[in-house]
Amino acid sequence: MVVEEWGSISGFVTYRRIKDFDGDIVPHFWSPNDPEGKDVYLHELCNPGKHATYTMLATFEEFNQDAPELNYWGHRREKLKRYTYADFKRIIWAHQKHHHHLT
Repeated sequence: MVVEEWGSISGFVTYRRIKDFDGDIVPHFWSPNDPEGKDVYLHELCNPGKHATYTMLATFEEFNQDAPELNYWGHRREKLKRYTYADFKRIIWAHQKHHHHLT
């Protein structure tokens, strides 16, 4: 998902919904998003401003209306970690003005 503002990219997040996730991202890494999947793997996150954050969350919730019920996964310090939706929202807000990976 990419947020554009005044003709420039102002933020992006790369994620994939996965069905029957077993904790190994490698087989799913290049697979297409599965809208029926109950697990979301967050790969990249960059949102330097408040506008990008609001837009990303609103768009994510629009396309994933079951967002609060999903399981969120991301690598932190090279280990796979599970997050709640509240954690996911907190991470997006915490990454404002930062230009590095979620992990």
